[in-house]
Amino acid sequence: MQSLNGKRVVITGGSQGLGLVPCQLIPGTALGHQAEAAYAAIEGVSVDELVVQRYGSILRPAQVGGQVAELLGDPRYVNGVACGLRNDSDILPLDV
Repeated sequence: MQSLNGKRVVITGGSQGLGLVPCQLIPGTALGHQAEAAYAAIEGVSVDELVVQRYGSILRPAQVGGQVAELLGDPRYVNGVACGLRNDSDILPLDV
């Protein structure tokens, strides 16, 4: 299963899968933008302002792609079950 807009991605290799969980909304995706736009309208600020207020920085789809590529090439994550992705931090093992 792969759905970045659906907020959960599972990469399968053989019999094992690895869940990827964005730890913040991604306004660069359709679903993320809709959600952030609704919250921003309530707060009376722009989407970018809201994301920076909530998370400190904006996580962009290309950054998620880079983190996924890093994750797939790093043996530290071979036996992992789930990892969190965030703009301002390293990949977060969620099964520790």
